[in-house]
Amino acid sequence: MKFSIIVPTYNRAHIIEKTLDSILNQSYSNFEVIIVDNCSTDNPYEILKSYLKDSRFSYIVHDKNYERSKSRNTGMINATGDYLTFLDSDDIMLNDCLQDAYNFVIKNKHFKIFHNKFNFATVEGQIINRYQQSVNYDCAFNSILSGNFLACIGVFIDKEIYTKFRFTEQRELIGVEDWQFWIKILNNYNDLGHIDKVNSLIIEHSERTVNNTESEMFDKKITLFKQSILTDLNLKKSEKKCLDFSCDFIVAVSYCDAKKKSKASHFLIKILKQNPFHFFSPKILNLIKNILFR
Repeated sequence: MKFSIIVPTYNRAHIIEKTLDSILNQSYSNFEVIIVDNCSTDNPYEILKSYLKDSRFSYIVHDKNYERSKSRNTGMINATGDYLTFLDSDDIMLNDCLQDAYNFVIKNKHFKIFHNKFNFATVEGQIINRYQQSVNYDCAFNSILSGNFLACIGVFIDKEIYTKFRFTEQRELIGVEDWQFWIKILNNYNDLGHIDKVNSLIIEHSERTVNNTESEMFDKKITLFKQSILTDLNLKKSEKKCLDFSCDFIVAVSYCDAKKKSKASHFLIKILKQNPFHFFSPKILNLIKNILFR
C-alpha cells in the first residue's frame, strides 16, 4: 500500500526541512512525496535538491503564484498512491503516522476517509494546545458542518475520493477551503474513520496565513463560504442550523479576539435567538466570559 503525501509550499525554505525530515523518519516507507512550489522567491531548490535524490520525492513548480488550493489540487492530479494525505510545509508528521494509517486500513478496509488527531506546537516542538474536538462519528457530516475538526493535517483519503474532489481555487475562500472540501466529501462519504492517537503537529508561528486574517475580512469570507455550501448542497433544515451556528460562532470568536466586542456580541445574540439552549454550551459560556472580561 502506497501513501501519497502532498506538501504545498510557498517561501518556506527556512523551515521546510523539519517537515520533510518528519516524513523521512516515518517507520513506514512505502510513500511518495509531491512537493508543489507555488512560485516561491526564496530559492527552495537549494534546500530541496538533497531530498530529491530520493526517488520517492518529486518537485513541481507553478508558473506563477496561485493560492494553496491550486497546489493541493496539483498534488492530487499527480498522485499515484492508494491513499493520500496533505502536510503543509511548516507542519510535522510524527514517526508512526503512516504505519498507524496502514494498520488502520488493513483492519478497516471499508473507510474511504479517516484521520488521526493533531496537536498545536511551537517551532521548538513544545505542545501549546492539545486536540480537544468532540466528534459524533455516527453522523460525521453534521459534525463537520458544526466546525472543521479535521483542518488539513492527518486526514487520509483513498484514490476514489482524491481523483473525484478538488479544493476550490476561489481566492475569497482561502482559509476555509479545506473546511468546504471536507464538507463536500463527507456529504458523499459519511463514514469517517479515526485513529485515536496524536500523529501530527501543526506548528504555530507568526507567518501562518490562517493567523493573519482581519476580522471584518473573515466575516465576509465566512458569509461567502456559507453561501457556497448552501448553493452546492441540498441541506436539511437541521443541517442548515448546524452550519448557521458554526459560522456565527467562529465569526463571533474572531471579533472577540480582535477586541471588537460589540460585533462579537451581535453574533452571540444571533446565535441565542436561533436557539436559546446554546446558552448552556461550554463554548458559548466561554465566549460570553471572553466578551465580558477579556
